[in-house]
Amino acid sequence: MHERNRHKPQWTKSALDDRDNSQLNDWSALSISHRDNAMMQPLRADPSFTPCPVVHDDELFPNGIFVFNISRMLEYLENRPTDVELVEMAVCDLDQGFSVLNESHVDSVDLSRPVVLAEISPGQYNLIDGHHRVAKALRHGLTALHAYRLTVRQHIGFLISKEAYLVYVEYWNGKVKQAIKVKKSARPPTI
Repeated sequence: MHERNRHKPQWTKSALDDRDNSQLNDWSALSISHRDNAMMQPLRADPSFTPCPVVHDDELFPNGIFVFNISRMLEYLENRPTDVELVEMAVCDLDQGFSVLNESHVDSVDLSRPVVLAEISPGQYNLIDGHHRVAKALRHGLTALHAYRLTVRQHIGFLISKEAYLVYVEYWNGKVKQAIKVKKSARPPTI
């Protein structure tokens, strides 16, 4: 595990906010609840998107072509904790069978630090930081941990390449279309 680099970020709060607030397409012709509607909004690619900078020893979370800068994400959470939903999660729901753990690090992690979940499709969140904490919690028989839940708009700015950002926008929009289609098919027929 890399030591966290505590330098001042190379981008400012306002620059991050500008990247978070992508324009939305109007796909809201469906009568969906407000919560569902908020989760199922497509993204519009921002041509001026700037990838999150990587500094030596930053912790990164790779998921295929999508690589997130965890160090900068944690800095964001440290500086703006009330901007992100903090929830209590069942440890068994967080265990994704992460196979590559530094066993010598597991015992030293602080279970009071929330893990981080990222919305990877509308309403579905995956663990992207805290695998060692989840392993320790399981070993100690804990049933719950606190977790920050970052929406797509909150975590997409931490991608480290523009190519990955553009692919992620397409991926997300495909998931939104799929979710809307499922929601429409689940409605009772009109009479």
